[in-house]
Amino acid sequence: MDTPFTWVNGSIAITSRFAVVEPLRELTWTGSAMGSRAAHRHLITTRQDGTTLLRTEESMAGTLLGLFYNSAELHAELTRWLGSIKTAAEQP
Repeated sequence: MDTPFTWVNGSIAITSRFAVVEPLRELTWTGSAMGSRAAHRHLITTRQDGTTLLRTEESMAGTLLGLFYNSAELHAELTRWLGSIKTAAEQP
């Protein structure tokens, strides 16, 4: 674990590290950018009917974070993110 990677959200480069990698169960990473820190979890549950439930949780902290990002924006982004994953997973 603890594998570093860098990605871009809009115009901000974010340095992250995988914190938990449990295939078919959980993928969690932590990251930092512009003095803020975040943790993002993906939790996967196989249901009794054979379908899969994917939940995502994110927490962020930083002195100036509220000037750039609020909880409504985070919720909307996570909803889009999950929708994109669903679309990709359901493609033949």
